[in-house]
This record gives sequence, structure tokens and C-alpha cells, in this order.
Amino acid sequence: MNDLGIRLIALDLDGTLVAGRNKVNDGDIAAIGKAKAAGIKVAICTGRLYNSCREFAKRLELKLPVICCNGACLCTDDEILYSDYINDGVLGFLADECQKQKATYACFLHDGVRLLLADQTEKEKWGMYLDGYATKDVNLFTDREAFLEAIRGKTLKAAYIDDDIDFLETLEKASGDRYIIETTSSWPNNREVTSRGVDKASALQKLLDREGIAWENVMAIGDSMNDHALIKAAGIGVAMGNAEEEIKGLASYITLKIDDCGVANAIEQLIFSDEAYKYILREATN
Repeated sequence: MNDLGIRLIALDLDGTLVAGRNKVNDGDIAAIGKAKAAGIKVAICTGRLYNSCREFAKRLELKLPVICCNGACLCTDDEILYSDYINDGVLGFLADECQKQKATYACFLHDGVRLLLADQTEKEKWGMYLDGYATKDVNLFTDREAFLEAIRGKTLKAAYIDDDIDFLETLEKASGDRYIIETTSSWPNNREVTSRGVDKASALQKLLDREGIAWENVMAIGDSMNDHALIKAAGIGVAMGNAEEEIKGLASYITLKIDDCGVANAIEQLIFSDEAYKYILREATN
């Protein structure tokens, strides 16, 4: 078994392991435990802050540091091993454009989320993104200057959300032309910004160097565009059945959807099957 030589599983959370309201399927938990028992390491690679994903690391009894904020930081309970902060100039530009559009704008710091809202009702748009955050970790602002002062020099990831896709695409291009940044997304109606060169793959490289593991021995599982670099770099890239089409196009294997324990299916078929090679470049079926 494990004919593909997988030594580490790089695992996205939302849309991959974690469904709405922070649900994790028992079958996925069992499969991850089975992989760990076989000596395979598991690393969480998420767009979330550490405070909102540490419970999953504990529930799965994972020992490796967690990659957070799309690769902008590497954290454990005891220390922050690595951080990369966004230039304040781009943050002010994004704030201005979001206020003109009345779009919601968020900045993610080690100690929580700062939201700049057109008005207090805009928080409703962020419900799905804030499920994993305690109320005390989310601070709301409607005043631009107070918001920018609160995030100055401390922002790991910025995000803006709006149902106007033309606005998202226009701002992505304008900010990319003007500033040295990376822009991706975790949902169709948002864009997420980090410093140039920062993504889940760049952060995982730091972890692989520390553990002495090569990319060819990594299986990465994800569903959204912020998993793009990770799945492209991994020896075995796995797209969830519910993944975006571009992510499916990158993958070596398309597993089941999240509600059907897609993580467990990938682990069983690609690590514990005696015929793992036959599943590469195929799509799983129930």
C-alpha cells in the first residue's frame, strides 16, 4: 500500500474538510487517523486565522504547525513561526474602492478580523465567512481612518466581498496593476489578497524543508482558487467533487464531494488501495 509514496497530506479546511457551521464528517476524521497511524503527516492549509482553525488541529490530533491566511503565517499554540504582512498602501486603496462600492472589506490580523462596513447591516453578507470566529475576535468599523489605524502594519490577509462580479474583477486588476500582491478567492463572491509570493504552496515549502519531505511525496486536497498553487505543486493534487472547475482541471484525481466524505475517499483510494495508480487522472464515483 501507499505505492504513490505519499508522506504528507496538505489539507484545506472550508469546502474540503469543513462544511457549513464547522461540520466535519466522521468518515473523514477516521480516514485521517488511519493515515496518521500509517506514519503519514497531515498539515492544515487554510485561509482562516489560527484562532478559528486550532480546534480542527486539536480534534484531529495534528502535530505540525498550521498554515493560515492563505500562507501568510505558520502557527502553533506556542508560537508564530512565520508571518508576512501586506503593505499598508494597498490596504488603504482597497478600503477606498470598497467604500465607493459599499462593498464589505475585511483585514485578518493575528488577533482577529477587522471589518470595514458601508453600514452595520452589511455584516450579514459575511455570515458564512465568520462562522469560525468568536464574536470577540471580530471588530466592526464604519469609519475609514479608525479602521486603517487598527490594521496598520499588522494585516496578514485582506478580503473584499460583493455580489457584483464585475466590481470584483475590476478591483482585482486595478490593485494588481498598482501594487505587488497576490489575489485569489475562496468563494465566487470574494477576493483575498496577500503579499506577492505568498500562497499556501510557499508556506508549505517552509514546512517541507523543516520536515525533510519533497513535493513529489505530498498529496494536496482542496476545492477553491486559493488552493490552486498548492494542488499544482503537489506530487498528487486532489480536487474535491465540489471544487471549482479550474481546480478540477489541475488535479491528478477528483474525489467525492464534501458531503460524501471526499477526503476519506482520496485517502483510501490513493494511499490504502492496492491499485492506487489506476485512480490517477480519474474522477471518483459513489
